[in-house]
Order: sequence, then structure tokens, then C-alpha cells
Amino acid sequence: TFMEKVFHALSNLGIALLIAISIPTLVHLGGNIIMKQPSHPSYRDYVATQSQTLQERNEYNKARQTYKEEYKAWSNKYFYVSLISALICVVLGMFLTISSLSLGFIFAAIFTAISGYIQTWMYVQALPKFIALLIMLALLIICVIFQHHKRNPVKPKKKTITRKKKAPAKKKK
Repeated sequence: TFMEKVFHALSNLGIALLIAISIPTLVHLGGNIIMKQPSHPSYRDYVATQSQTLQERNEYNKARQTYKEEYKAWSNKYFYVSLISALICVVLGMFLTISSLSLGFIFAAIFTAISGYIQTWMYVQALPKFIALLIMLALLIICVIFQHHKRNPVKPKKKTITRKKKAPAKKKK
């Protein structure tokens, strides 16, 4: 019935959304566990009283500079981890035959790539970002073409049998 089809479509969409939210979260948490994200230095840790000395200010500025360098190194690693995870999700989404899983992995790839870009945008050079975007765009186009051909397979053309026409008989003189 109509209601069963609607319920089935909504449950598939729900499963896809859960996958699309879970995978980027797992990549983010896993990335922070494996590659510890540097913590920003707290100003209060370096200033003991209201009147800050030049030495305290210098220590804080040095800690901030160290943090920026560590965060830049972490950002480069996280960028590649998130994009490799997104590429894996795209490939899985292309080959899975269950529509809710396929859709979920494709959305997860998009969200994981967006998360990787947002967190690392300022620190990653332009060329790796550009190349990664081209690869992701190409994979998404291939995914759409693959999904289209999976749902609408090319039907072989029927061979038509044609008879050769007889050559006109030569006229006798």
C-alpha cells in the first residue's frame, strides 16, 4: 500500500542519515584519538596576577606560536585522513546494492570531506585542496553514472536479420 511505501522510504532515509552523521563523527573522534589535536594555551595559565609582566606575555606568545605550528601539522594530517575516509565512503557507496546504505555512505563522504575542509581550511595549502576537490568531484560524477547504469542497464540491441538483395539478373541479348 501507499503508507507502507512511504514508511519504507522514510526508514531508508533515516538509516542513510544515521550513517551520514555517524561516519564523519567517527572520523573526527578517531582522528583526535590517533593524532592528538593540540590544545590552545589558556591565557590564565600564563598570567598569575592582573598586572602581567613582559616575561609572562612572552611566555604566552611563545606558547601560542608553538600551538599554531602544532595545529598546522595536525591540520595537514587530519585533512588527508578525512579525505581518504571520504574517498572510501564514496567507493563503498558506489558498490553497495542496498539503497539506504549506498545513500548513507555517499552523504557520509560529503559530510566527512566538508568537515575536513572546515577544520583545516586555513592551514592546508591551496594545491592539495584543489586536487582533493577535483578527485572528489570526479568520484561523485562517476558514482552518479555508475548508479544510473546500475538502475537502468543498457539493453543490448536486437539483431535484425536482413536479407541480401539479389543482384539483378543480367539481361540476355
